[in-house]
Amino acid sequence: MPRIKAVSIDGAKFVIAPLTIAQMRDFIVNTPKMPGDDDKQLFMGGPAFDKVYETICSSLNNAKTDVYLNGAEWTPDRCIAEMDQGTIDFLQPLIYEFTGLKTSAEASKKPGETPAASTA
Repeated sequence: MPRIKAVSIDGAKFVIAPLTIAQMRDFIVNTPKMPGDDDKQLFMGGPAFDKVYETICSSLNNAKTDVYLNGAEWTPDRCIAEMDQGTIDFLQPLIYEFTGLKTSAEASKKPGETPAASTA
């Protein structure tokens, strides 16, 4: 049984599990470069965003919790139909962190680099 973690956002409850090594490899090798903020509208629904939905579905399905699946597996179409962007934005970094994947911001940090302290 995989490691699982219950998470919730505004009353919506989900159980996530890390991606498997095969799923991580597929994600890393086959994920197109995400568009910049200026190009976001142009690329919405494109291959990079499809990969985000696939990754979220894989994590939710890996958790194997029928209580939250209601007998149906998560698919990209189900994510699009049942989740809003806030939910996707909430789940995506949690899944990456739980899996051990670094976000692009974390990956671009130099060794030993720490965030600047606030002067406010």
